[in-house]
Amino acid sequence: MLVMPLNISKKDKENIMKILMNRFHVQGVCMVTQAVTALYSYKSKSGIMVDIGFAIEGGQSVQSYGAGKIRQSLRSGLAKHNFPLYSPLEQILVRYVMEQTCYVSKNYEEEIQKYMQQPEKFLSSVYLNKYNIPKDTYSTISHDISCFASPEGFFNTDLWGMDYPTVQALVLKAINACPVDNRRHMCRAIYLSGGVTMIPGFAARLEKEVQKLVNPSLLVQVHSSPQRYHAAYIGACILSALPEFQNHCILANEWKREGTRAFQKWIY
Repeated sequence: MLVMPLNISKKDKENIMKILMNRFHVQGVCMVTQAVTALYSYKSKSGIMVDIGFAIEGGQSVQSYGAGKIRQSLRSGLAKHNFPLYSPLEQILVRYVMEQTCYVSKNYEEEIQKYMQQPEKFLSSVYLNKYNIPKDTYSTISHDISCFASPEGFFNTDLWGMDYPTVQALVLKAINACPVDNRRHMCRAIYLSGGVTMIPGFAARLEKEVQKLVNPSLLVQVHSSPQRYHAAYIGACILSALPEFQNHCILANEWKREGTRAFQKWIY
């Protein structure tokens, strides 16, 4: 099984198949999208998958922003506290700071007001003593408003200086792409996948923002598995163990006989 990006072209699939079949002589191949395997990790076969890692990927949309934009915004916040972290190696520290201190606020405007009144309460520090850090570098990294301002761009992309739809708008787009009779179910079947969705407060905020956009009679539920960081891998293990999985594999003799026509097996 190969977990592939949503927007991979037919030509790229063909080239991958040629390498696997001709060079490595594999006996069978099944390509699935990461969103599909992540969905299986929730033991579900239908729903809206919000899959955010380096980029936002899902059934209706792929956006070129994700963790990279949080780190870019966080770098600016750290620089204001005299922590200029720009080299490739220092980006590891930025990622660590993001994972340890960033969170999504319940209400961004209210959080800003609280910060303006008592900024000292928002100061958050990450201690690096347990790591083998050179003596002439930082042992502690601290910042304040960027703890919650850096991830806020998902819900207000203007903060990142981007003319892109927000994550809640993308979810609404996916819901509206479904038949009218299915939308009530889809509102209750929003699933999270990817490391960025592990940021504290993300699931609750997304649920709140989507609820604002849909009809008040619809109930929005965002499901956030504790294992969603590895949702795609867990789902792939579940999917490959199903009896019908073999029917979705393109065997070597099928590829030799049918070529790219065999890709019809992978239309889920």
